[in-house]
Amino acid sequence: MTGSRLFIGRGSRLKNVIILFIFVNLVAGFAYIHHLIETKNRNSTGNVSSARRSHAAAHGFINALSNQRRSHVAQYPKKYHSVHHGSHKTHHRWQKTRHEVRKTPHRNHHGYHHRHHMHHDHARHSHVGHHGHSSLRNHRVKQRPLYVRDDEKEYWMENGEEYKETRNLTTAMSISSSDVMFDDVAAENPYLEIGGYFKPNTKPRGKLAVIIPFRNRKFHLRVLLHYLHPVLQSQRFEYCIYVINQSNKGVFNKGALMNVGYLEAMKRHNYSCYVFHDVDLLPEEHRCLYTCSDDVRHISTGISKFKYKLVGGVTVGGVSAFTTAQLQRVNGWSNRYVGWGGEDDDMAIRIRAHGMRIRRPSPSLCKFTSLPHGPDPGNPLNKKRFNMLRHTTKEMFGDGVNSVEYSVLGETLQATFTNITVELGKY
Repeated sequence: MTGSRLFIGRGSRLKNVIILFIFVNLVAGFAYIHHLIETKNRNSTGNVSSARRSHAAAHGFINALSNQRRSHVAQYPKKYHSVHHGSHKTHHRWQKTRHEVRKTPHRNHHGYHHRHHMHHDHARHSHVGHHGHSSLRNHRVKQRPLYVRDDEKEYWMENGEEYKETRNLTTAMSISSSDVMFDDVAAENPYLEIGGYFKPNTKPRGKLAVIIPFRNRKFHLRVLLHYLHPVLQSQRFEYCIYVINQSNKGVFNKGALMNVGYLEAMKRHNYSCYVFHDVDLLPEEHRCLYTCSDDVRHISTGISKFKYKLVGGVTVGGVSAFTTAQLQRVNGWSNRYVGWGGEDDDMAIRIRAHGMRIRRPSPSLCKFTSLPHGPDPGNPLNKKRFNMLRHTTKEMFGDGVNSVEYSVLGETLQATFTNITVELGKY
């Protein structure tokens, strides 16, 4: 009897252990399944958020650019109409197009929330366009600020030189400067070699190719060379100035001319830096260095007609400096923008799309005098430029320095510059 009770007791305890084991495993199984479901939901939400951030970073530049222009209109309405668009009618037509574009729904799965997110975050994100994100899926966009402040003292002090106040070159344009001829510029710079080449007696700070896109602006070119040569020589650069002269056939194409200048200069010397320079901007300061850095440098930050302040929408236009690696990475300038406007904004989009930055010196230091000029029938306003900018990231890999079409009609080694006359293909 005692043995029987012991057997039954042992069996009950074993049964309880088995039931407890099954219960614990069931609880563990349910907990694991719940964990899997929660993980899947979090990953799904994270993917949407990541995609939203990626799209906002890739698509924010055009809205940011347009909002900068709109804020500048509110501050300087008269100047904006006269400088950027030429008339109130053109500006209002642009505003109407802008309004119609904003009413068009985004063609993606984020719908209204994605659009609302980009509208309120345009100050933090950059904008490329509604149709540009597909070309960037395999090319990740780094979340970095597009513009960074430059410190000119670093460039001076790295060579043990003194950073000191120097006189302005063109604070007030004198009447005598408008009478300067090419022979006068050559006489003022006796150490120049034929073709506008200069090499200092000491170790040069760098080797520059200064590229000036040009057509029918001889007065501006004379005055620019009068001021530019002394600045570059005082900064101890080895340099050569190339004037890329477009023949009179076709509408002026600044972007294609700059690509041609880069290719032609590269054939002649191994330059470390390429400076692209508008013919109507005169440097006012010896301290504003014409040099390259780890980032693309936008040098002409303070321009007289804008009261020496950075203007909304102006990106790398005017005077900018690129290394060979930087130019090759963005595939140079676009060849599609014939007429006035668009190629500098297109370049800024390329720089952003490749995770690069634009370095800007202080406008109070890098001052430039803008020479006035009348309307140019061969360089009309490009009214399609804003629509074209929306396709930059899709077109940039096949539109640039690797696709520019041109033929060299002649090359002349002048005393103060190298003149290369070209005929461009049709774009």
